[in-house]
Amino acid sequence: MGWNRNHATVAAALAGSVSGVVALDTRDGKVIGAARAVGDGARFFYVQDVMVLADYQHQRIGSAIMECLMSE
Repeated sequence: MGWNRNHATVAAALAGSVSGVVALDTRDGKVIGAARAVGDGARFFYVQDVMVLADYQHQRIGSAIMECLMSE
């Protein structure tokens, strides 16, 4: 998904997030997807990233991630 290419920029992006959700494969604990929201911390927020590994796509994992993120 491209997030592992530059650890410094990934760390900065995550630090700027307001909220995030991570999906794990319960069989082995592997991270298979994630989403994050950014915003001003008070009034305006938007979903910046929704990512699911290719082998796990089309299984409603992205939808579950979004439902969890939106419930926050």
